[in-house]
Amino acid sequence: MFILHGNRDRLIPYRHSQMLQKINPALIQLFTIDGGGHNNLPDFPAYHEYLYDLLNGFYEPITTPAV
Repeated sequence: MFILHGNRDRLIPYRHSQMLQKINPALIQLFTIDGGGHNNLPDFPAYHEYLYDLLNGFYEPITTPAV
């Protein structure tokens, strides 16, 4: 799972994404948009860079072994 979150989000606190990532760091990748709020992530180049890399397969999703 990938989470993109601005660390200045005043609606959903950034620490919530951090807590989710800590639940299972082997499966959850958190991408922080430094200075990003709740509705302005597209204003940040890092947001577009993360999305580009995700959509073009530069980040491999973490998978669990088959049971």
